[in-house]
Amino acid sequence: MEAHTDLEKYARAKAHAGTLKALCGHLIVFMMVISTLLAVSSSHGDSRWVRWLFIGWGLGVIGHIFLVISPNTASIVAWEENRIHKEIAKR
Repeated sequence: MEAHTDLEKYARAKAHAGTLKALCGHLIVFMMVISTLLAVSSSHGDSRWVRWLFIGWGLGVIGHIFLVISPNTASIVAWEENRIHKEIAKR
């Protein structure tokens, strides 16, 4: 098992916090846009098209949620760190 410095642990925690922040922003924008479009389209009498937008974008939000909570996220972060270290070593 690798020994991680406090700086590495901090960087990982900061990266995870950033992914959670992005997810929260995605959810907020999703809810605001869908509710606004639903209100506007229902006032015009036809809201069927909003359902398709809701389904499509909703699947994207679900995918985003799974990306954030997936255990594979740690391997993505590790890969990213590895690439950063290789770039630093090149210079």
